[in-house]
Order: sequence, then C-alpha cells, then structure tokens
Amino acid sequence: MLTPCLRALAYYRVSTKKQLETDYDPDGNSIQTQRTDCHTTADRYGYDVVDEYLEPGNSGTSVTKRPVFQKLSKRVAESGDIDAVIMYRCNRIFRNEWDAAITGH
Repeated sequence: MLTPCLRALAYYRVSTKKQLETDYDPDGNSIQTQRTDCHTTADRYGYDVVDEYLEPGNSGTSVTKRPVFQKLSKRVAESGDIDAVIMYRCNRIFRNEWDAAITGH
C-alpha cells in the first residue's frame, strides 16, 4: 500500500532588492538560504514541495501588503490539497501576533 504524499508550498520573502540579489547569506537574508532550509525541512518531514512563492523586496510590515502571500493563502483556501506551508522563519511571514491571528494560523 502506498503512503499518500504530503504536499507543501514554500514561501520565501526578502525585505529589500539587495537581499533578492544576494547569492547566499547564512542569516536567511537570501532566497537561496531560505530555499535550501525549506527543502531540507520538507525532506525531513516527508513533504513534497509542489510550488514556491517568492515575495521580492516587500517589507514585513503586514501580510495584507504582500500580494504573493495573499495569492498563496488563496490557493491554500481554495485548493484543499495542501498539507503545509513551509517558510524559513516565522518572521518571514508574521511580524506580530495580529498578522498571525488575521491569517488564521
């Protein structure tokens, strides 16, 4: 009997265009650092990353001001086939408790 595949989306966000162009930054300020960590996490827990969402150069002030995150949230809500969203650190999505609360996470 086959084990069903767990499906995940990966979300990456940088605050500035400079961070977007950085090849590698161990502090997580590069897309490559975030991507490597997210895929390692997915592998560790048995998830298949089926799509990646990149929020380029948008400040972390609010999730309502991030169009790529809004698109990801809509997909999760409408598709019903995503088991997890993986991100490098929670501060890549939420800057405060209010943002976490209004997104339902």
